[in-house]
Amino acid sequence: MKRGQIELSMLTRFAMIFFIVSLAAIMLGLSNREKAQLCMTQSASMASSIASQVAQVITSPVEDERKIFPLTGSLAIGKEEYSRYEITLTNKPPARAGETGYILVEVKPIGTSECRITVPVYYDDSQLDALTLLPAAGEELNETALGTALTLEPSRRTGARSQFLTVMKCKPKYVGLKTRLWIEDCRNDDPRTCMNFSAVDNCCGWSWMQTRTSPDCS
Repeated sequence: MKRGQIELSMLTRFAMIFFIVSLAAIMLGLSNREKAQLCMTQSASMASSIASQVAQVITSPVEDERKIFPLTGSLAIGKEEYSRYEITLTNKPPARAGETGYILVEVKPIGTSECRITVPVYYDDSQLDALTLLPAAGEELNETALGTALTLEPSRRTGARSQFLTVMKCKPKYVGLKTRLWIEDCRNDDPRTCMNFSAVDNCCGWSWMQTRTSPDCS
């Protein structure tokens, strides 16, 4: 084989290798983009679903209502930065009568900010007298510039993970008291053991009448 033919053969092989490597990089980029888009879709779907559940409980004409929202352990199959996630609910009550408060429902992957989604739920003091965020045992609420925040950890690897989001409201059986709402990070395996009306019976039930002159909603 002549020298020119050898050089041409080598150039052809290098070109083929370069083409294969470039194609692999493009396919990898497309794969990551698809995973990010899937993550975005799932984050938006979950945030909207939770916000819808909370809004429905607030606006429902039913005085006493309890909803349990099961939480999946991951957002998407694939790279870990897309699959492991947290949910943060931030409450900012109305500052004054007639103003609007909000609950921000944020779903965010732990390892990336690419598909972080926040959906607001608005309410006013005519709908709720108080809203209480309840962290799991051993966890704490966070005070942020946007309000008081409750973080749920459905993808937690060590210790108990967040299994359910409990949304419960009741209206005290007493003139002058308005509806109250509780949102709980439930880490129990059985949803029946999450917060229920027996936990707030002194506020929303009738047992307070045996020992008090008004409900105890503190």
